[in-house]
Amino acid sequence: IDPHGEYSALKNPNNNKKEIKLMEAYNISPKGYENIAEYTPNIDLNPQADRKLTLDLTQLSIGDYIEIIPTRITDSQKGILFEALRVVKGYGKYSIDDLIKVIHEFDNKAKWNLITSLEMIKESKIFEGNPVRPQDLVKKGLTSIINLRGIPPDIQDIVVARLAQDLFDARKGGRIPPLLLLLEEVHNFAPERGFGSSSATHIIRTIASEGRKFGLSLCIVSQRPARVDKSVLSQCNTQIILKVTNPNDMRAISQSIEGFSAHLEEEIMQLQPGVALVVGDVAEQPIFVDVRVKRSRHGGTSVELVRKPRKKQTKTAMTFDSIWKRMFSKKA
Repeated sequence: IDPHGEYSALKNPNNNKKEIKLMEAYNISPKGYENIAEYTPNIDLNPQADRKLTLDLTQLSIGDYIEIIPTRITDSQKGILFEALRVVKGYGKYSIDDLIKVIHEFDNKAKWNLITSLEMIKESKIFEGNPVRPQDLVKKGLTSIINLRGIPPDIQDIVVARLAQDLFDARKGGRIPPLLLLLEEVHNFAPERGFGSSSATHIIRTIASEGRKFGLSLCIVSQRPARVDKSVLSQCNTQIILKVTNPNDMRAISQSIEGFSAHLEEEIMQLQPGVALVVGDVAEQPIFVDVRVKRSRHGGTSVELVRKPRKKQTKTAMTFDSIWKRMFSKKA
């Protein structure tokens, strides 16, 4: 799950001259990776993607709708939605337009806010077209990138919630092979209380606590661990920690690691770029690791807003004698 469109660069070899030089120390060379499929809800925004990501509307239950609708709906609206779904599910295959049309027929003023919310989902077009199945996304040796760059946050929320649930159900049913689900910017999709809400939080908690039993591993990535749901963070068997200086983030890390000491906190605050601290089941005690340079191209580098200053050209010192000679010396 790639909210900023950074992972597309996996396809291309690293072309950074400085990093290519550093590769010699690791005995590696630049490499672009194969067997990568890129999906996006909006091909116009991300034209390099291989396929449009479309979700299956017909698989949504009343509970799913309540989760993904971006506004809080009342009991009266839930009743309208329940009855409307009962009608359209009788069609077999239906669209959001069909659902909205049925809701229009209700003689209840509560329907209007519900229709507005469904219109917002309709505009995202994530339920238009042939649905992408879990079997398409998860195959042995395949990396699937869900590029959400430029997609509104509430629609990103729907995509993550629905995909995570579909992958979990498919893995429990043995319909897809074991997999690793990597979730970038997890604080947006499983936020700690007080830092917002997300319809994806519940399923991410479930995968964090139960996924490994079914062969669905979870890797979460965040620069703000204090904003990540504590239940999700505490389920991480292994943590790879880069330099952290924010006291709130440090507190969140310390609370999620058993036997965390003040000495360890000091070490984390002084970590150098390219050095990480690995803690958890993978090692008997915390270990420092040197993270090698990437073989593939960077997709998340910062934009250079200020050019590096040019070196000043040194002017030749001019003496009175040299000026006099230039002005009055006779030509040869």
